[in-house]
Order: sequence, then C-alpha cells, then structure tokens
Amino acid sequence: MTDQDNDDAFDPSVLPQMAEQIIELMHRSGSSEFGFDRPSVEKISRFLSLMAERARGSVRSEGGGSPELRMMTPLAAAFVGECLRLEQGGEWKWHNEEIVVVLTNGVVCAPFAMAQKQAAGNSDSENLATLYGAMSVFGALSVDELYLVARGQLDLADRFEAAGVAVAPLEIMSDEDED
Repeated sequence: MTDQDNDDAFDPSVLPQMAEQIIELMHRSGSSEFGFDRPSVEKISRFLSLMAERARGSVRSEGGGSPELRMMTPLAAAFVGECLRLEQGGEWKWHNEEIVVVLTNGVVCAPFAMAQKQAAGNSDSENLATLYGAMSVFGALSVDELYLVARGQLDLADRFEAAGVAVAPLEIMSDEDED
C-alpha cells in the first residue's frame, strides 16, 4: 500500500477527535486543567507508562497488553501528535506506511510508533513526553538550522536541556577506531 492509497483510506479528522476524547476523559476524571500543553503531555505519558507496567504484571496482558492499554495507546499517541501539530503547525499524514505529523518545517514526528514502544516497555527514556520535548525543539528550527544540524554545525544541547530532554553525548568514531 502506498502513502497515496493510505491518504485515500484515512480521514485525518479522526485524530484531532481522538485527542479531544482524551481531554474529555481527563476532565470527567477531575483533571480540569488538562489541555493541549506540555504538562498534559507529561501526565498522559506517565499514565500510559503506569498502564503498561500494570499490564505487564497482569495475566490479561498476553497478546499486546490489557484491553485498556490497547485502547489507551492510540488515544495517547493522537493526543501528543495533536499537541505538537497545534503548537508547531503541520498536518497528519501517512508516511512510510505509518501515521505521522509532518511539521511545517518538514520534520516528521511518529507519535504512534513511540506510543507502541512505550506501551511495550522497551525503554524508560523512550516515551511520549520525551518525543514531545524533542519535537518541540526540532519543530521550532528553520530549514537553514535543520541543515546546520545535519552537517554537525549547530549544537542543540542547550535547547534540548531547556525542553527537558536528556541527550547522551555522541561518540563519533574516527577511521582509527574501526581497526
């Protein structure tokens, strides 16, 4: 299936509606301050991690986690992607056979892939809150800045730190290290 085939089969208006569902659920549960913002992204990310941890310890977790986790994972992904789309500008699209947000500067964000990783418990550092922080940095870059980053001429460490994203230093191998 091509991205064009997916575009024809997928109605992007569903994802903002899914994100709104999360807000409604959180408001009904007493979180009246929950909205399209960083604190809410952090809260939903923690909630997804907690659900995943509980599902891993549950007998019902065979076959992809508990029913609640399987329902919550795409809702959380839609919520975080919609937060980024609203903050940075962009649109929901199919890209390489997955649903992504393409930000206005061309940066591609894959909240569904990250939510699946988080729900599977693959890493403590790979979660929707970290994705949001990183994409907030990358989405704010101009195309010229993205080019400088790609060439290794622009250090984003301070920006990532300000966004609350921990970044491990890169170890670049020299030709001598390959021997």
